Amino acid sequence: MSAAPAGKLSVLDARVRSVPPGVRISAAYMQIANRTDQDDRLTACRYTGAGKVEIHETLVDAEGVMRMRPMQDGLKIPAGAGAALRPGGAHLMLINLNVEPRAGQTIQLECDFAAAGTRSIAARVFEGE
Repeated sequence: MSAAPAGKLSVLDARVRSVPPGVRISAAYMQIANRTDQDDRLTACRYTGAGKVEIHETLVDAEGVMRMRPMQDGLKIPAGAGAALRPGGAHLMLINLNVEPRAGQTIQLECDFAAAGTRSIAARVFEGE
């Protein structure tokens, strides 16, 4: 598979939810635009302030309860379109935080894409729901 040109896959509005003292988990959201003619896939992300980062999806079970689960194969980024990581849908879970993201800060996420390679993404920390 050939690599997607760097300027053809872009990440917009990357943001991370702030956490109160002692909370060791947060979520990150973003818009990913793929202006190439081949699908890509977000396969992994890292944040130095977390023990691990997982790509999750939110599903509604048979009882109507929303549940999150890891996306083992990553998140497809369709060619000529993109994907949204958002509350209630696909998102990143920052797990075992050793640094608490505070509103107003910017943190760096390192995200791996199957075709576009590794990207360093600046994500602003926001407060609220």
